[in-house]
Amino acid sequence: MPRSFNDQVVSSYDLDQRIKLVLLSSGIPNTPENIARIRGQVLRSLVDEHLQQQEAQRLNVEVAQEEVEKAFERIAQRSNMSVDQISAALEEGGVARSTLETQIRNDIAWNRVVQQQLRPSRDSWRGRSR
Repeated sequence: MPRSFNDQVVSSYDLDQRIKLVLLSSGIPNTPENIARIRGQVLRSLVDEHLQQQEAQRLNVEVAQEEVEKAFERIAQRSNMSVDQISAALEEGGVARSTLETQIRNDIAWNRVVQQQLRPSRDSWRGRSR
């Protein structure tokens, strides 16, 4: 069942995909009990992510596909896997590659939003210390 907030919707598909991604990436067995245990937390994370995405859009923060691909490569390296092996593991776990790509894109965008918001504070703080 879709969840709506702030004129946005988290679809059942998005929630199910993200739950599978969390289970797969954390090594938690994909059982009905584990799904029920993490469902609420994953939903809250998705809602937060959507709100962060809206703020990034409001501030015109963009993330190029090349940046997402490079981050995907870093994830593969940290996991001692190739990008193709990560993609195969996602597919085997029933997770669309786009689910991880969307999470990566949103993470990069939100980090830029935070950096933009901190930059003026840091600059004004530096000015006071002189």
